[in-house]
Amino acid sequence: MRLLSVELKNFRCFPTVSLHFDHRITLIEGLNGSGKSSLVEALYYACYFKSFRTNHGAELIRHGQEAAYIKIICNDDQYIQIGLADKKRVVRFNGKLLTSYKELISEYRVVVVIEDDIQIIKGAPETRRDFIDQALILYKSNFATLLKTYRKTLQQRNALLYFSDRWNYESYCIWTEKLFTVAEQIRQERLELLDRLESEVNKLLVEFFPELSDMSFEYCKAELEEELLATHRDAADEKSARELKGIEKEVDEGKVVIRRWISAYGDKERVMRRSLCGPHLDDIRIVFSGKSSRQFASRGQQKLIAVLLKAALIKILQGKTVIVLDDFMTDFDDIRMQALLKLFISYGTHVICTTPSRQSALCGYLQEQQCDVITL
Repeated sequence: MRLLSVELKNFRCFPTVSLHFDHRITLIEGLNGSGKSSLVEALYYACYFKSFRTNHGAELIRHGQEAAYIKIICNDDQYIQIGLADKKRVVRFNGKLLTSYKELISEYRVVVVIEDDIQIIKGAPETRRDFIDQALILYKSNFATLLKTYRKTLQQRNALLYFSDRWNYESYCIWTEKLFTVAEQIRQERLELLDRLESEVNKLLVEFFPELSDMSFEYCKAELEEELLATHRDAADEKSARELKGIEKEVDEGKVVIRRWISAYGDKERVMRRSLCGPHLDDIRIVFSGKSSRQFASRGQQKLIAVLLKAALIKILQGKTVIVLDDFMTDFDDIRMQALLKLFISYGTHVICTTPSRQSALCGYLQEQQCDVITL
């Protein structure tokens, strides 16, 4: 992947700016508030059709203006154009109108490494779920459809539980089965990608940081589901499927679990008025040196693991991916910083680094690699 130019009009702090790139490595330097993160945001928005800083598109438009514009030219003069006005967004790729980022994801991907990525390790479960789901969308664009189906199913089931006048036991059973079915597909996709990420991260540790231990993932289902499955497994060891509360032996394992969930937790869900099962409640435990990285890893180790997760994802994606490191290398010592930059550059795609000062080891190293230097 290679960026050729970026043009912004009335996007965030920029009245207008036009940047051209001659090399695959770009160093963007500027003081805080100069627009470095806004430029990163524009590149990100062109990939996902959303920002990593706000859910309100109007906030992307420069204060006092009615519309904003992004144009990105990449590879062999392919171009992306985005117009933002009020609550409307128009996106074109090579002149063709697009309605979803899924139509563009195979041609233009962006992986951004930012300060907040440390929350993947130390933050709440939802940050880890968001990371793996976004990674899956980049890896398999049809995962977005699966995720959308799950969210709609969850919404319908929650509405049934929340509004007492809508309650119907038969409907509850139907929506429970639908939820469990889609949930299993999502979990399977997550587990398969986590296996690949774990393998790639450990290869990177061996190659670039051999002094550090290995890393692994533990996928944790929602607490009540784990409890139910443990009970189910214990019961299955002692009794046949026919003996389990009168359930026929021919009923498949999945439906046995669903019926046991309804029996065990249906009343509790009605009291709580929300779904207490599903991948929207799951967590991913990241184990480093045999311990939970969230609790026991140092800040430096947590930050390194977060970077390596992004690096492993880029390795899996290959091809058309822009790598953006937004003021993320400042906490690393020179040796680790250079090792990480060497790793990202080795992928042969476009690497963009932002920094508040050109007087740093990062800048010196990048300039040795023949890079564009842009001052904002």
